[in-house]
Amino acid sequence: MKITVEHNGSLYDQVEVSSVRDRGVAPEVIGAALKSAAKSEVAKRANSYRARISSASAGKLVAYEIKAEISANAAGADADELALIDREAAARDKSREELLSIISDKAASYRKIALLVEVIEAETNASLSAISDADPDIEAKIASIFEAAKAEADTEFDAAVAQIQGI
Repeated sequence: MKITVEHNGSLYDQVEVSSVRDRGVAPEVIGAALKSAAKSEVAKRANSYRARISSASAGKLVAYEIKAEISANAAGADADELALIDREAAARDKSREELLSIISDKAASYRKIALLVEVIEAETNASLSAISDADPDIEAKIASIFEAAKAEADTEFDAAVAQIQGI
C-alpha cells in the first residue's frame, strides 16, 4: 500500500512504506499514514459495491424507486400510475399483484445489500481506527481486516444479487 507522509520538510507522496521507513520516518507517522490510506481504500471498495447495485441509468433508477413506492402502498397509489403498472404487468405476462410482489421483493433485497455495504464500511473503518499507529504489525492487521471485510461483502453481495436475479 502506498502512503503519503511529510518528514523533515519533505513530502513523500504515494510512496512505498519501506522507502519512508528507510528515511527515518517514525513508525507512528507511518502507521497513521497507512491507516489513512487504508480508509481511502475502504471508501473506494464500498463505492465499487454501490456502483454494482445502482443502475447505469439514473432515469431507470428513479423509475424503479417509483415502482417500489407504488408496490409498498398500492392501495394509496394514483390510478393513472396503477394503470401503467397494469400495462407493464401485462407486457411481462404477470398480474398486477405478481409484478408488485416482484418489485417489493427486489426492493427489499436492494435495501438490504445497500445497508450491508454501509455497515461493512463503518465496521472496517472502526477496526482500522482501533489499531495503534505504532503497532509493529499494522500492515498485517490492515491486510487481515481488508480480507475479512472483502470476504463478507463478496459473500453477502453475491447472495443478494442471486436473490434479486432469481426473483
